[in-house]
Amino acid sequence: MALCCQLHLTQQLPGRFLFLSPGYALALPLLCAAFYYLIRSGGQSRFPVYAFLSVSVLANFTSIYFLLAWSLWDFADLLRQRKLKLWFSKTGWNERWPMYLVLSWSLPVILYIKYVTGDLEEGQKNGFLADTLGVFIERSYPFLNHSMVWYLSLIWILLLLLFYLLHRRHLERGWRILFELCGMVIGLIHFNFYVLHIPFPFGRTSFFFVVPLMLLCCYAITALLQRAPRTWLQVLTGLMILFQCTCFMLYRHVDTSLEWSKQQGLSACFRDLYHIEKTSVSPAFSDEYRSLWVL
Repeated sequence: MALCCQLHLTQQLPGRFLFLSPGYALALPLLCAAFYYLIRSGGQSRFPVYAFLSVSVLANFTSIYFLLAWSLWDFADLLRQRKLKLWFSKTGWNERWPMYLVLSWSLPVILYIKYVTGDLEEGQKNGFLADTLGVFIERSYPFLNHSMVWYLSLIWILLLLLFYLLHRRHLERGWRILFELCGMVIGLIHFNFYVLHIPFPFGRTSFFFVVPLMLLCCYAITALLQRAPRTWLQVLTGLMILFQCTCFMLYRHVDTSLEWSKQQGLSACFRDLYHIEKTSVSPAFSDEYRSLWVL
């Protein structure tokens, strides 16, 4: 099942992150390290979770959703156990100082970018399903139309929610926390959009949320098939591998992708415009940059 997840994640978006976007690429393994300690310890090893999530924010600002969600969950858990004084104790400081440090720097920077420079553009306003989840499905499987992508995103979320509600009492503590963190992240994304007018994460900025959802899918499928014959899991794994390999061979190749094809060479973009407009196109750059682009 882990191999199937890996095949899916190597369809399109992760490849470009690993080779073209070092910040996004660095944030993913840091997030996974935080999830590892979260699941392994059941949320008891707080410092490594805070540390890896905090460093992930330094690599990719959108990882702050999970840092905030984990902080809120941790605070609510101590409040529920009537141990809130531990949050303000010396032990609490030693466990959470990376979060304090990163949030005190990153939150003002993000708000400054949004409300002062107005350059917080890596997002869209079409909705959570269409932008944050739909873009991953659409670019992984280009034969799907927009409506199908929207419905698949909705089904994806609803099935995970149904699994959580039906098996909540039997879930391992770490996995249950990860389910709840994903739900809190969805809430934070909508809060930011409707209250702070921050757009929905889109494309590269949304991939931080796709990884934990894929982990939860693998966990749910494995848990449901535990009582089934082992042959079922082997057949399902084989079908998923065959499907992913077929999509990769038919719809992907090594020298272009949907998002980067027009940016791989500015001259190629001008040639495409020339064929469309049937007239010459000149770059609208300042003089010091104009000489850098030669058709």
